[in-house]
Amino acid sequence: MTSVTTPDRIWQSDGHFGERVRALRARIPMNREQFAEAIEASTESVYRWEVQGAVPRSAATIERVAKVLGRPVAYLLYGEDDDA
Repeated sequence: MTSVTTPDRIWQSDGHFGERVRALRARIPMNREQFAEAIEASTESVYRWEVQGAVPRSAATIERVAKVLGRPVAYLLYGEDDDA
């Protein structure tokens, strides 16, 4: 499990955050550059999440990713939906 510490929260991930982001982004469809612009992040950051297994450091970024992809934060971090 990957942990990310931010000033307001400690985020933990099951290690599949980037895989979920990539799969959901493809369904929209939105390329990496468009997605990065929509969530106010760099394309390099999105690449690190999707390819290298990194997790955003900022809670605000994770929340923007969830909003743009239309899924709850818990799904992105742990694979859990709200009704699970």
